[in-house]
Amino acid sequence: MRRNGKITVVKSTEKSSVYDSLVLERGEKSVLNYYLANDVDLIISDDETFPKILDIYAVPFTPVAGAILMCIMHGLMNKEKGIKYLLTPMIRDENMFYIKSKIVGL
Repeated sequence: MRRNGKITVVKSTEKSSVYDSLVLERGEKSVLNYYLANDVDLIISDDETFPKILDIYAVPFTPVAGAILMCIMHGLMNKEKGIKYLLTPMIRDENMFYIKSKIVGL
């Protein structure tokens, strides 16, 4: 959730949702519940399967690498720091290489 240009991290909930019939982990269900109950612009996920489900239900999402690119584009982080953050184990190689090329091209 964004407030005043900042990202807010919230606790997970265990309320049921329309997505309960899907095979999702507790955290993923919690994210979807929060998305449905609040004015959320975008979900950021480092999971490989979860974005496929988000795509099916037209829920806007980006991988972590995409969030890093957005931070750089909006002046919240410089290119050097963004490239450093791309080099973490939670970012898949194909996302890292693609986003790195975008950052270098800015």
